Amino acid sequence: MKLSETEWYLNDFLIYCQSKNLSPKTISSYEQTLKLFLLWLKNEQDLEEVNHVKAGHIHQYIAYVQERGKYTVVSREDSIHSNHPQNRMDYKKT
Repeated sequence: MKLSETEWYLNDFLIYCQSKNLSPKTISSYEQTLKLFLLWLKNEQDLEEVNHVKAGHIHQYIAYVQERGKYTVVSREDSIHSNHPQNRMDYKKT
């Protein structure tokens, strides 16, 4: 099966992360974050080619994520309350 251009770039980046000895959790987090960004680009911006991504798209996505209140991904159940957006000092301070 042939990879799309976007999948190729994503896989290349993940291989780079492995070569830098990043932890598997970090790499997994990067992968999920990038996949969510790419899905947003496709669904909200009708953009599927990474060569067409501009700084403005990234700024719009950051604003979208902040508006949703998703600041962090909780990896441990006991940290869910401390990481909840409303419990953070930076909540809605953009």
